[in-house]
Amino acid sequence: MNRNEQMDQLAKAAVERGVCVKPGQTVVIRGQYEMIEMIRKVAEEAWKAGAKDVCVVCGDPVLDRLQYTHASDEDLANPPAWMIDRLQQQADEKAAFISLVGEDPDAMKGIDPDRILRRSLAMRTKADRYRAGIDNGTLAWTVIPVPTGAWAKKVFPDLEDDQAMDRMWDDMIQICRAEGDVDRNWDEHTKDLQRKCEKLNGRNFRKFHLTSSNGTDLWVDMPEGAQFCGGATQLEDGRFINCNMPTEELFSAPSRTGVNGTLEAVLPLSWNGQMINGFGFTFKDGEVVDYHADEGYESLGALLDSDPNGSRLGEIAFVDKKTPIRQMGRIYFNTLIDENAACHFAFGQSYGETMKGAQGMSSEELEVKGMNQSAIHVDFMVGAEDLNIDGITADGTSVPVFRDGSFTAEFSGE
Repeated sequence: MNRNEQMDQLAKAAVERGVCVKPGQTVVIRGQYEMIEMIRKVAEEAWKAGAKDVCVVCGDPVLDRLQYTHASDEDLANPPAWMIDRLQQQADEKAAFISLVGEDPDAMKGIDPDRILRRSLAMRTKADRYRAGIDNGTLAWTVIPVPTGAWAKKVFPDLEDDQAMDRMWDDMIQICRAEGDVDRNWDEHTKDLQRKCEKLNGRNFRKFHLTSSNGTDLWVDMPEGAQFCGGATQLEDGRFINCNMPTEELFSAPSRTGVNGTLEAVLPLSWNGQMINGFGFTFKDGEVVDYHADEGYESLGALLDSDPNGSRLGEIAFVDKKTPIRQMGRIYFNTLIDENAACHFAFGQSYGETMKGAQGMSSEELEVKGMNQSAIHVDFMVGAEDLNIDGITADGTSVPVFRDGSFTAEFSGE
């Protein structure tokens, strides 16, 4: 495929499989100015699907850096009312949200991470109805990778600019399953993930034990009623959406007070435009009590301190190392992609769909159930090549789930 055809395929996947736009629905597209050609493609597909309106919000990393450099702390913590009102209104109208991501991993290098946090946390907490819709699965949303120049050069530093972009586009089309028959690709992939979820949920594991030679030795309790989800998410109106494209994970929520031991990351984390690398944690009763990082130690501390529950886990996700992204053998410095190359956890908010009967529960009720409630959700990758995971059933039986980074035969879904 040429670049134009690649954009057409990815735009179609975003609209039809990502958010499943329905006639009369408003579609919100967010991306960078550098992505304008792709944004236009997505908008065209949205109009073809019957959207009543298409709202485009464009950003720019250079302008963002200027804001974080010069704006006052007070202004960063108080976004304009119109910005919040727009998000809240779009959420009330049940708009579909398509985010195109491809940030320069080093865009905010040297910026005080606390200043970046002020704005991001303010947006999450003030636009509460929007955030609730995203976290609880009542809004249609998806995140799609779109190559940009700086990102491509970070992944392929030895290639010329044009060559790096070509390689990135080829990779993105492959890992987003946007080659050939997109519908068939995603139907088959969704069924495969659902089969794996059924295997895991059928065992009703009460806890997991993760070990690897890098120092990971972690016990994770699961709340009563927790379940693994993967692939498509069903909305209240019956439509199925894919919130992450690509997606290879089976995810659930650990007990917010039931995580103990040590956990080492295996891939760098690009967070708010800053790199964190060579990091790990010690947990006690669900909370981080010690941490380290070879790079980005201050940023890691800011992440953990960003919210009262920011140092507790809201997600546990299993990803087999045999998945296409992992087999490419590259680090993309982008959480959307890298999290689908390795088992991972997330600090902060849990997702309501991972708790049976959670529909309609308040944040307070979910927390009582053991689901972490937070204004952040930050994934980090822990899937070492030799990662072993054992599931513990209610009667204490230990069952091998992962061996050397891959599902055992019982849970492979084959």
